[in-house]
Amino acid sequence: NNPDRAGGFGAVYFGETRCGKEVVVKLAFKDEFAERLLQNELYFNEKLTSSIPPRHGRRWATLIGKCKPPYIHGLPKEISSSQMLIFRREKGRTLDEFLSKDISHLEQ
Repeated sequence: NNPDRAGGFGAVYFGETRCGKEVVVKLAFKDEFAERLLQNELYFNEKLTSSIPPRHGRRWATLIGKCKPPYIHGLPKEISSSQMLIFRREKGRTLDEFLSKDISHLEQ
């Protein structure tokens, strides 16, 4: 299947778990740099999650888990099958929204 989006280091797919939760799945491209970026995202997400309590309002995607993907028929050949990260899909909270938000009021 074709990815729903292209991320900074690989393919991004949107899906749903068997119990109906919406998820985002990230897979790295087949190159060492992309795989390192995926590992860095995993590391920083785990560090942030363990050091900042939920009551302080987390502002990053919630990592649900990671795993080695099963053989997926039709996965683009440039995508690595070494590991995938699975995040809870947050409605209406994308990086594009944050980057395009008007912040002129903060510059005063």
